[in-house]
Amino acid sequence: MLRPALILSLLFSLSACHEAYYYQESSYVEHGYSEQHPDQHGSSSSDHQYPGSTEAPRLISFNLVDSYQNASEQQHTLSISPYIDDGLFETNWQVDSSERHRVELFINNRASLESALRLSSSWCGPNQDCGWDSYQYCYYQQDFSVQCELPQNTELQPAVDTSILFEQLPESLYLILEICDSELFYCEYRSQPLSFE
Repeated sequence: MLRPALILSLLFSLSACHEAYYYQESSYVEHGYSEQHPDQHGSSSSDHQYPGSTEAPRLISFNLVDSYQNASEQQHTLSISPYIDDGLFETNWQVDSSERHRVELFINNRASLESALRLSSSWCGPNQDCGWDSYQYCYYQQDFSVQCELPQNTELQPAVDTSILFEQLPESLYLILEICDSELFYCEYRSQPLSFE
């Protein structure tokens, strides 16, 4: 019979290693999205095995095209205007994964998921509307709402009121793309800065 203290000790040691499964470009990402590098044991995430039953997805790229047709790959300062083409802007990304994975788009006033507002959420991968190389159109309106289509689909998701993020115009904000495995066990994200006019 196992003693309660031994069980608690085993659970603690397993949960300490579990944190390192969340890895984002040389940053260690806990479930609460706080960033650190390396974990408390002094080891990087590569010292741990990915515990999911499917292969962990990897976010290869995340880019934007603004109201003026400038692309983030071209190192331009990006701007979104509600007065040009109904506030249309494009997000596009590439994921290294042959499995189903979750893709979520957020907006925030910092390059972090902490207190970010979710703009869209969808499943991508085999037998889904979006695959490893996907795009999504969004619309920024004069009332500070943002509404996005489903990736590679014209069906609109509900509009999100982003006015809480604005203190002035133009306002510098971040779009953040997060991908997670099908079990929502492993996640990583990237952010892109842009100016909302």
